[in-house]
Order: sequence, then structure tokens, then C-alpha cells
Amino acid sequence: MTKIHPDCLRLESTKQVMFTSRGYFLPCCECDTSTARKEFNLLGFFKEDFHIDNLNSADRVKAVINSDEWQDFYKDLLEDPENSPEICKEFCKAK
Repeated sequence: MTKIHPDCLRLESTKQVMFTSRGYFLPCCECDTSTARKEFNLLGFFKEDFHIDNLNSADRVKAVINSDEWQDFYKDLLEDPENSPEICKEFCKAK
């Protein structure tokens, strides 16, 4: 059984969300690798509705992070860590 302690959800030291050079948000910088990008693409993180540029407002950024895809991702990290992305299992495994 996989147990993880996700950095993106730790209250005592939550990592900042990462903004990629291509204009998308990811839960943390470890997610921005070619292998991880494939997994996060399948999760819906790179759909066109989530593309952000410097013309978008803070409300638009909040809408992306509060989207069903993002919120389901966080919920699954906590409730179903066995099926979390491999990058999350690797970097956030419980010690």
C-alpha cells in the first residue's frame, strides 16, 4: 500500500504552486518533468481552459485551482494515494 504525505497539502510547509513556461499551473515544481507532464495531461491539467497568460486576472487563476480537476486531484491524493501520479508517490512518499 502506498502512503504519501503530499507537499502540496501539508499545512506546516505547503509548497507554492508552479507556473510553467507554457502557461499552466502544476501542484509543485517536481511535476514539471516530461514524464510527469504526461500524467498531469491525462488528469486534465493542460486543457486549453486552464491556460493562463499575463492578461488573466487573479480570479482566473483562482478558478483554475478551484476547478473540479484540481480539487479531485487533491482529494485523490488524500483518499486514494495508491492511484496518485507516480511523481507524487516518488517525491511525497510517507517516511
